[in-house]
Amino acid sequence: MTPREARKSTLSASESPAQYFEEILEREATAARPRTLPRRLSQVPLLLTLLAVAISLTAWNLIGTTGNLDSLRAGEEEVATRFTLYLIVQTLELYRDSTGTLPTELEVLNVNEEGVQYAVSGNAYELRAKVGEREIVYRSGEDMSELARAYELLSRNQIQ
Repeated sequence: MTPREARKSTLSASESPAQYFEEILEREATAARPRTLPRRLSQVPLLLTLLAVAISLTAWNLIGTTGNLDSLRAGEEEVATRFTLYLIVQTLELYRDSTGTLPTELEVLNVNEEGVQYAVSGNAYELRAKVGEREIVYRSGEDMSELARAYELLSRNQIQ
């Protein structure tokens, strides 16, 4: 037992019970007194600095990728176009399932892909996209596996 613990639990011979209880009351009053915490520094400068860094990195990434988009290889551009057509087909099918009809134009679906032509005839549709000299055509009801495969190629970076 430490001397402090001994002091807490026993009354010494030289102390009177009144002094002992005064000491206990004083300790309790000290413990009950609210502690003042040190004043926290403002986090505004830190947040502003982090915001500036985030904006700078975003700008750096945007500037760095614009050059890469222009230099897509023919294979990459075709795969990207196939994947775009796949997404448009999925959107068209969802629209048809929910409304029972096809939209008259892609802008109804907020699809504004440059180079993609959309034609509707009754309950069927056709999508056309030109990539270089090749034209990719999808007609409603056709197998989408070739378009869907484009996603796998893009995600695995296996474009040739």
